[in-house]
Amino acid sequence: MASAASLAAFLDRNASLVSQKTIVGYCLVKTSLPIYELIREKMFADAYDAAIWEGYAAVLADLVLVAEAHLRPLAENHPEELARGLLRLHGDILAAQPAPANRPHGWAADTEALRVRLQEHQAAPAKAIREIAETAGGRIFDALPIHERLRKPDKPAAVAGVQFLMVGLAHEFEQQIDGPAVVAELRALGAVQPA
Repeated sequence: MASAASLAAFLDRNASLVSQKTIVGYCLVKTSLPIYELIREKMFADAYDAAIWEGYAAVLADLVLVAEAHLRPLAENHPEELARGLLRLHGDILAAQPAPANRPHGWAADTEALRVRLQEHQAAPAKAIREIAETAGGRIFDALPIHERLRKPDKPAAVAGVQFLMVGLAHEFEQQIDGPAVVAELRALGAVQPA
């Protein structure tokens, strides 16, 4: 990854992967039925679709924070430009997605929530990936298309599964990224003030 565009593709692809792998795997283990059997029932299909999108948005935001933590030392004295660049990238990734049925008003609230999280994140030493991923893990668990009373005891394991996947992705990210090149592009994106 040597550009902001390649970083965006990495974030998009892996947010989808973690969301789907977690939700499909959980449903399979909990019901012993393959997902194609479960989605024949409209009520489940709608809940499953909503869960996939909520999971995607949650993982995408957490991956942006993981990227920020890794790239921050390369941003020199301009971490705010890096954060604004990452926020623009996040907004562009979500804008390219269709508005799902459970999100008729789109993704603006997610980008605003990430803006606040980025400010808090940059005001302190970078958190461990496992700690960052607790947020996505919790959001995915809350969105699972299985009744709450049936899934309640599974939260620690479900969150740990998301954390495990995100730690693996973070290592892949660190090995593949050309940090200085990507930071330069993100800072340039972040230096342009929105109209």
